Amino acid sequence: LIVGERDDLLVKEFEAENINIFDRLCFDGKTPLDIQLRYRSAPVRGSISITGGDRFAVKLAEAAYGITPGQAVVAYREDRIVGGGWIS
Repeated sequence: LIVGERDDLLVKEFEAENINIFDRLCFDGKTPLDIQLRYRSAPVRGSISITGGDRFAVKLAEAAYGITPGQAVVAYREDRIVGGGWIS
């Protein structure tokens, strides 16, 4: 058990694995994307860069709470899904 403050749960960068990419040009680390972290949560602005064959790194514009390994992350550009994976 680890005890801490709520702000200790804020995360601004993380990686995902077992990824699917539908628009590789959006994963350049610069293109602004809407990052969906939970099914019913509002998307968070960020960018994604491919780090390996089956992984990418996500950088959020603002830190988010409760990013947990095993959860899905989905990236959108406007109303189109451009990729996703599982938070590692």
